[in-house]
Amino acid sequence: MSGITAIAWYKRATCSARRTAFIGEIGLRQLGRSLSGVAARIGREINPHILSAEEFTKRRKGRDRFLTRVLAAPKLFVVGSEIELEAMD
Repeated sequence: MSGITAIAWYKRATCSARRTAFIGEIGLRQLGRSLSGVAARIGREINPHILSAEEFTKRRKGRDRFLTRVLAAPKLFVVGSEIELEAMD
């Protein structure tokens, strides 16, 4: 998935769906093709949230409620790492 800085899977305690934050430059259509079949393989719905690097930085600095929850939740990185995520400012 070219253009993606980080992909983090995180799970809210009250929801069985996998929430996924994609940070970088990718369109929803391209992402949909890339994720085709993944939900069936893991047996859970995937709810993607796409943020550009600029939007991520803006929302992080603004202490956006959604992003604050994502950053505080346990994460499994598919691309990138916690260090790379923390370095994004």
